Amino acid sequence: MLSVSDLPTVRDVKLVLRHLLERAEFPGAAQFLGQVDFIEGVSGKIDFLDLHLSPSAPMAPGSSNPLPTVGYVEDAAHESLGEILIWVTGGKIQRLEYAEYFHRYAAWPTVAQLYMVGSIQSARPWADTPQ
Repeated sequence: MLSVSDLPTVRDVKLVLRHLLERAEFPGAAQFLGQVDFIEGVSGKIDFLDLHLSPSAPMAPGSSNPLPTVGYVEDAAHESLGEILIWVTGGKIQRLEYAEYFHRYAAWPTVAQLYMVGSIQSARPWADTPQ
């Protein structure tokens, strides 16, 4: 597992969040995108980054759940590495989850490694398949 010194910078986190939220298609996506500029710090571990927003960050509609969007991560050989989920508490972005499929966590993903962004429902075609 990577150490705290291996955590991404605030700038790196903002780039990934902007990339995800600019492509998101759900009610309130624009309001959450508006919170990105209010991120002041990052802590935690590479798989669960805690985001520290300014107290003046605007609220967005939403409950305490992951947002209905996901970004898929790949390596240089185009092999799937994992996915990024955005967690919200009380209408504010609180945490990013990097679910790395092989639990190697070599580094925080860059925007160039995000190969698809979609809604959680559309990204999981089997979710709507009748049983």
